[in-house]
Amino acid sequence: NPWSKTGGLGMVASSYAYEFAMRGHRTMAVSPRYDEYEDTTYIGYAKVWLDSRELEVKYFHQRQDFGAERGCDYIFVEHDCFRRNGCIYGDTNSGKEYEDNLFRFALLSLAAAEAP
Repeated sequence: NPWSKTGGLGMVASSYAYEFAMRGHRTMAVSPRYDEYEDTTYIGYAKVWLDSRELEVKYFHQRQDFGAERGCDYIFVEHDCFRRNGCIYGDTNSGKEYEDNLFRFALLSLAAAEAP
């Protein structure tokens, strides 16, 4: 269940979480919280250093069970930079990428490393 998907990479990432869990591994997938997702629970926050400043990100959790006591923990990272009216990578009206994409991707990477 990719909450954010553009092309095949979203499907591959989602499949990894499922396939590894079904093989008995504990799995966790981390994604930006682009929207208000149902059945998520706030689980905490972290402060990360990026772009010469300290930033706070919030974490939300959802567990998806696949049966046989196997499942995946989905962690959603919330920060204002992830909330946009356009698509994930750019403005659908202008057809241009968001100017802060590199910042957003770096923030997600740092936040993922700190995820509870």
